[in-house]
Amino acid sequence: MSDSDAGDGRAGDRPPARITWLFNLGLFALLVVTLGFDEMLLEPEDTRRVPLDDLFDAAPIRTIAGVAGLGVVLLAASIVFLRAFWRRFMTDVFKVRPITAAEAVAIVLILTLFVGP
Repeated sequence: MSDSDAGDGRAGDRPPARITWLFNLGLFALLVVTLGFDEMLLEPEDTRRVPLDDLFDAAPIRTIAGVAGLGVVLLAASIVFLRAFWRRFMTDVFKVRPITAAEAVAIVLILTLFVGP
């Protein structure tokens, strides 16, 4: 998918996309998966170890690859939802231009830095 896709709100006779319950359900699922990952694998069971430590002890390379892969998947999903939200809501309410995929990545990364995952 390129930055100049027709998904920027300028497509011919197609009605403008809106925020729907299905969109909100998908966004909620992304939030649950992200927070669930944090809670399930990164919260300490006792004062010294987290569940991810057990996985790392058993298969360190696979654990690192899995965590990195999950991070990439969650980042990609966040970008898709941010672009869709921007196109469906922000452009109508605030009359701003649609954003590109690169701008969506930058916004997700900046928000993650300031607010956290």
